[in-house]
Amino acid sequence: MLKIVFKDIYQLRKSIVIYIIIGLFLSIFGIKDNNMSMIGISTFLIVYSVVAQSEFYEDKNRGYYFLKTLPIKRYKIVVSKFITTLILAAAGSLFGLTAALVLGDSIVFNQALKIILMSLGISLNFAGTLYVLSYKMGALKAINITRYLFITFAFIPLILSSLLKPLFSQEQLIRIIQILDNFNIIQFFVLMIIIYMFLMFLSIKVFYKSK
Repeated sequence: MLKIVFKDIYQLRKSIVIYIIIGLFLSIFGIKDNNMSMIGISTFLIVYSVVAQSEFYEDKNRGYYFLKTLPIKRYKIVVSKFITTLILAAAGSLFGLTAALVLGDSIVFNQALKIILMSLGISLNFAGTLYVLSYKMGALKAINITRYLFITFAFIPLILSSLLKPLFSQEQLIRIIQILDNFNIIQFFVLMIIIYMFLMFLSIKVFYKSK
């Protein structure tokens, strides 16, 4: 199983380096421009882009078909993909946190940590959803669907803001924002990990049924 993880990382090593460099620049720019959301974007970029590219090439080159001919249990193939995703997520987060630690103070680092944990959870679940859909309908369709999901997800705050403004006063909106600011990010991250594990088991089930 670890050999498959090594294979994936080795095959995508150039893309991983490129996306990490881009993510690092986004993180540095975000910290200097006081736009901490850029750190979250960099984490998502590294995880989702590399996973999407990996699935595209696996599908195009019939990589899964070859892996299924090997004396290895199918669930190990899927688990290895999820482990690879975790490694990518850890690498992307580490570079973002390092940039915040070097360029900012303790306040900046704490803000970066919260954003990275949130982005990390979301990135992992987008990748997990991509795996499920890829095993069900093919990589190309799965990538397109998850892109649409990401666009929809990105516009949710704007849509909610437009809907809430006519319903609540300015003071009530400020209070809602304060409640969201006090949201326990650790609990959110744990929930995202639980969902990620569920997606892994679902991917195994779908993968066993795939041709």
